[in-house]
Amino acid sequence: MDNNVFFKEVFDVLDVNCDTSVAENVNRIHCEGIETQTDLLLDLYSPVFNVKKGEKINVLLVKEIQSGKRKLENDDSDMEVYDANGQSSTVDPLDTSSILNEYSKFKYIMHGKIYKIENKMISTNEPIIAVYASFGGLLFRLQTSLENHSDWHIDRNLYLLIRREKKKSSE
Repeated sequence: MDNNVFFKEVFDVLDVNCDTSVAENVNRIHCEGIETQTDLLLDLYSPVFNVKKGEKINVLLVKEIQSGKRKLENDDSDMEVYDANGQSSTVDPLDTSSILNEYSKFKYIMHGKIYKIENKMISTNEPIIAVYASFGGLLFRLQTSLENHSDWHIDRNLYLLIRREKKKSSE
């Protein structure tokens, strides 16, 4: 896996708004990974990206979505991006022209921060990791096998990218 990628998986949407405490215009979806049986609970801003039970979504968690390397200092909103020649410039994080081509096909992108990590045991006595992140108040919980553990730690920034999985022509 690319060292920019924390995690990737195609998920089945099992339920939408199973938790009635979700805010207006926010859908809480519960999903299960097709390949890894990873459990995902995620809040989505429904006017921008609305999903239905039974749909499949492709989810990608990455460190960066823009070209060049970023140097974050003092947690300011100014970010220096270094090009291939080592030249730095301040980049507007909302500038979509510098999004890496492989991420441009994703329809829903959020920036967030990991705030909690738990090691758990499930009924089969298999150890799992639960990673919690907040994307501007929209919550995310990923429960996966320790085999799928990545370079996750508290206060790590990450990007969540989602797109609908294309239906196969035989469906």
